[in-house]
Amino acid sequence: MRRVLFIALLLTGCVQEEEREIVVPDSTMIVVLADLHLADARARLPDQAIGLRDSVLAYHGLDSTTFELAMDGLLDYPQELTRLYDSVLDRLNAARSMQ
Repeated sequence: MRRVLFIALLLTGCVQEEEREIVVPDSTMIVVLADLHLADARARLPDQAIGLRDSVLAYHGLDSTTFELAMDGLLDYPQELTRLYDSVLDRLNAARSMQ
């Protein structure tokens, strides 16, 4: 019994948690997501141009494919996505308080 317990502890101690592949740095994602939310709000106003999403991504040097790949990677790590969105909300709230 001790041998089985020892082997079980040894095996669980050797398991490495898979790290997320960072396609776009988190600091960039925070700014891009905040800008995308602002663009989405702006697009809902009358007489505003559609297609702001691609403009925002291009402004930050990203294309749709790279952005989607980064977001897909984050979906597998909900705690990191939550942390990232907390920073996005902080950024949006800071911008709002400056108005």
